[in-house]
Amino acid sequence: GHDEARVERVMKAEKAADPEVFSRLDYDFHQQIIAASGNRLVGKLMDTIAPMICQQLTDHIRSESVDHRHQTLDNHRQIVAKIEAGDSEAARQAMYDHLTDSRRDAGNEPVPFA
Repeated sequence: GHDEARVERVMKAEKAADPEVFSRLDYDFHQQIIAASGNRLVGKLMDTIAPMICQQLTDHIRSESVDHRHQTLDNHRQIVAKIEAGDSEAARQAMYDHLTDSRRDAGNEPVPFA
């Protein structure tokens, strides 16, 4: 929880930042969650597709208003709170909800996860 909370504080401080800066912070937040999970396979996959993900994040963030970024920050806060509470199922659901919100915001259908 410590690194995720630090990245979240930086994102909050940089909420009005350039879209490339905000998207990089968003990506870093997700990388911290993956690192905390201990899932090395997902970490390697994310590293492999990082340039594509960062570009998609930047494009999406550029297309929305700065005010809309509060939803991203709220989602991140919920995820961190569930992790800090040690509730893995609630953390998984919070991450799923966040990714679903993000896909909908980008005009895509949600991806069902088991």
